[in-house]
Amino acid sequence: LTVWDFAGQIEYFPGHHLFLSSVRARAVVAIVFDARQPVHKSRKRLRHWLSMLDASSATPDQCFGDDSGQLEPVKVLVVASHTDTLAYRALAQKHGSSFVDNLVSSLRDQFAPSIDVHPKVFRPDYTAGDGGDVPLLHTAIVEACSTDVRHHEMPACFQSVMECVQAVATAHEAWPVVDADFLLA
Repeated sequence: LTVWDFAGQIEYFPGHHLFLSSVRARAVVAIVFDARQPVHKSRKRLRHWLSMLDASSATPDQCFGDDSGQLEPVKVLVVASHTDTLAYRALAQKHGSSFVDNLVSSLRDQFAPSIDVHPKVFRPDYTAGDGGDVPLLHTAIVEACSTDVRHHEMPACFQSVMECVQAVATAHEAWPVVDADFLLA
């Protein structure tokens, strides 16, 4: 199992395609979004990540399915963070307690069949003794990883990038800060 944590800041988006193109139709992806944000903003962020996954390959929808030779969809687990906050509870009171479920359900239908969004939206609650949905999320990850997900070798060019990043990470105690002036020089 390889875990990649993609930064959510816009300046990192161009690099995401490099890795996402190698995992198309054979991955389990957890998308974490801040559920305290207004509904339209959460929809936009979720749609962005799902669109990026969908665009990582120009595979037509008819290529996905259960028949021999067809691809499996990317399995996506959606995690609503900050659901243990007053800001989230205010949104839930305003839009109804299932507003996050309704939001994800509409996107689930929009991105099928190439992306299989899990029907449950996981809500960690760190004020709860059991962590809220953390145990359920763990179970869903284990189940998604244990199903017949096709494994393929990472392309050599991606492997060399990963090795360079790992070499830099082990060679430096702290990551160097790269700003716009450095990049434009």
